[in-house]
Amino acid sequence: MLYVVTDSRVLMLSLGRDLVVKTVPAERLGLTERHEHSDGSGMLNLAVRIGKDSDGDRQVETFGIGPVADVTGAQSTVNAIAAHAIGEKPALSS
Repeated sequence: MLYVVTDSRVLMLSLGRDLVVKTVPAERLGLTERHEHSDGSGMLNLAVRIGKDSDGDRQVETFGIGPVADVTGAQSTVNAIAAHAIGEKPALSS
């Protein structure tokens, strides 16, 4: 798999028997959850939709990125494009 972060979207490309492309526009990116290993690699889970199901229970749709060699850098980049998409200054990554 190949993960791509542009100034307007996040993409996941997978080439097997068929090419599969999943994309999320920057304006749909929400909270990020980072899973980081001691070497700095890890995974990100991006909230792309928060809603409620028919019973009224909270549902969160996520988009996973990883494994990534520099997961903190990836999170900073994703946070920056999400903030830019909604006209805010990007927050510093923790």
